[in-house]
Amino acid sequence: MHSLRGKVSYEDPDIILVMKEFGENIGVAFQIRDDILDYEGTGLTGKTVGNDIKERKITLPLIYALEQAPSSKKKHILAIVKNKKKTKSEICEVISFVQNTGS
Repeated sequence: MHSLRGKVSYEDPDIILVMKEFGENIGVAFQIRDDILDYEGTGLTGKTVGNDIKERKITLPLIYALEQAPSSKKKHILAIVKNKKKTKSEICEVISFVQNTGS
């Protein structure tokens, strides 16, 4: 990793690469945290719990939970997520499924 001590030239290719990698890592960390909040919203963020599920998004917590599930449960959960019209009960079922796996 390139040291940022001393005089910094923002035209230096090494500095540009470090800044690019930092930005990408921050973006990934933000997205993962945002995905997690869909399953455990506290109300403090303004993010609606279950919104990603309503929008049929398969996010990292769900992927991780599905990897641990037996085939029949995986098919059932995916059918709910892929369905355009979901009941509140089905959304809660998916949220509970993800939470119960520790995802």
